[in-house]
Amino acid sequence: MRVIVREPLMSAAEASRLSGTQPKPSQIKEVICAESGPVQATSPAGQSLFTYIPNCLPMDVCTAAYAPIVKMAKHMVAGGNRGTAAGVAMAPQKLADGSDGKRMRVPQLRDMSEVDRERLQGAMHNVIGSLDRRPDIPRCRLTEYNAGHPLVQPCLPLFQAMDAAFAQYEPDAHAFQKMLAERTLPEYLLPGTTFTSATINRNWPTSYHQDAGDLPGGRGVLTAIRGGAFTGCLLTIVEYGIAVDFGTQDILIGNTHGLWHGNTPIVGEPGTYERLAVVLYYRQNMHHCLGAEGELRFHRHRKLGDSLYPKPI
Repeated sequence: MRVIVREPLMSAAEASRLSGTQPKPSQIKEVICAESGPVQATSPAGQSLFTYIPNCLPMDVCTAAYAPIVKMAKHMVAGGNRGTAAGVAMAPQKLADGSDGKRMRVPQLRDMSEVDRERLQGAMHNVIGSLDRRPDIPRCRLTEYNAGHPLVQPCLPLFQAMDAAFAQYEPDAHAFQKMLAERTLPEYLLPGTTFTSATINRNWPTSYHQDAGDLPGGRGVLTAIRGGAFTGCLLTIVEYGIAVDFGTQDILIGNTHGLWHGNTPIVGEPGTYERLAVVLYYRQNMHHCLGAEGELRFHRHRKLGDSLYPKPI
C-alpha cells in the first residue's frame, strides 16, 4: 500500500463556505484511480483521510447487487430533503392545494433552473437498513428496505465484503466501530457487518457536503457499481484537492462526515449508463436504540424537551 501525505489546500472554514456548490476542475490538483494502485492518504499529523483499494471486491457480489440497488434507489432527489448534497436552495413544500407547507424540501424539477434540472434529472437515492431518532421522528426504526427485505438479501454479500475490506485496511477504526456494533441490537445491523445503514445514490453527482449522523471515529465505506459508458462523477475532497475515480469492485474508506466532498459531473448519454454509489456507515446513536417495543414506550413517555439519547457521562 502506497501512503501519501497531503497538506490541506484550504482551512475547514474555507471548505465549509463551498457547501452546496459543485466541484470545479480548478479545485482538483490530483486524481487517484485504479492505475494508482492501493493508496492511503493521510494528513501531516497522521490522520487517515481515506484508503482506496481498487479491484478488491468480488465481481459476483457486485453483479448480484446491481439490479436490486437500481430498484431500491427509487426516490428522486428533486422534492427530497437533501438540499446541501443536491446543491439547490430548499423551498417550502407545495401542498396539494398549491399552498406552501411547513417543511422545507428540494424544489421539484419543474421549479429548478435549467442547469440544475439537467444535473438532477435522473438523480435518485434511498436509505437501506435502520435510522436513529430525530426531533420530528423520536424513535429508532427500520427503513422499508431493512435486512429482511427480498431486495436487500442479494446485497448482503456485497456489504459483508465491504466490511471485511474495512477490517483489513483500517483495522483501528473498524475495531472501534465493531465495539459499538456489538452493543447494538442485531435488528438494527446489516447482518455480518458493523454497519447499521447504507445510502444508495443513483446517477447523482452530489454537491459539496459532509455526511450527517455518522459515527465520529467510524468510517464511511463506499463503492460504485457501474454499467454502460460514462465518465466523470469523481469523488472530490475539496480541502485537499484530491479526486478519486472509483468503480465496480473498488472500495473507498473515508472520513465522510469530517471532510467536504462532492462529485464532478457525469458525462454520458442519459439512459445509457448507471452509476450506483453505495455508502455504508454506522449511525452514531444506534447502540442506544431499544427495539420496536422499547422505542414505542420511549416515544409515549418522552416529554417535551427531554433528550433523544442519554447524556454522555
